[in-house]
Amino acid sequence: GQKKPASSVEEVIGLPLQEAFRAKTFKFHASGREDVDVRMLGNGRPFIVELLNPRRTYPPADITLSSLEAAINAHQVAVQRCGGSLQE
Repeated sequence: GQKKPASSVEEVIGLPLQEAFRAKTFKFHASGREDVDVRMLGNGRPFIVELLNPRRTYPPADITLSSLEAAINAHQVAVQRCGGSLQE
């Protein structure tokens, strides 16, 4: 498959965590589909982020889990309905 949107849910959530914990990489495990053309109703789908080979087991003192959450939530992509399909 070809990557359609500029960023994915996986990247928006995983990259800040990877950086904060200095992990080699990460895996995003989600329940259900995360395709660009799937509607999401309600509070979202459960997921976990698995950090692979993290060099830190706790974030540094200047990075709190609340600040990571705020950074992730601040990343919003403008999406509009255009002719029955969603476009970024």
